[in-house]
Amino acid sequence: MDSILAQDYPKDDLEVLVVDGMSDDGTRAIIEGYAMAHSFIRMLDNSRRITPCALNIGIKNAQGDIVLRSDAHSIYASSYIKDFI
Repeated sequence: MDSILAQDYPKDDLEVLVVDGMSDDGTRAIIEGYAMAHSFIRMLDNSRRITPCALNIGIKNAQGDIVLRSDAHSIYASSYIKDFI
């Protein structure tokens, strides 16, 4: 999440949807903390715990015109979003 927050892309144009497979390892509390600190971050539930379902949930709930997928346990260059768009 820190590397997503460090993007050189305007935060006013950013929406971050974290689709969680009902984690029980503290991930949900961490994401809730990020969401409370940053209005453009939302956590969505993936009760089926299946990756394609998570992708569908994220796409269905996305409000923007462009959807980028990122994965947990990854660190992204600060230009990741800008370079893609």
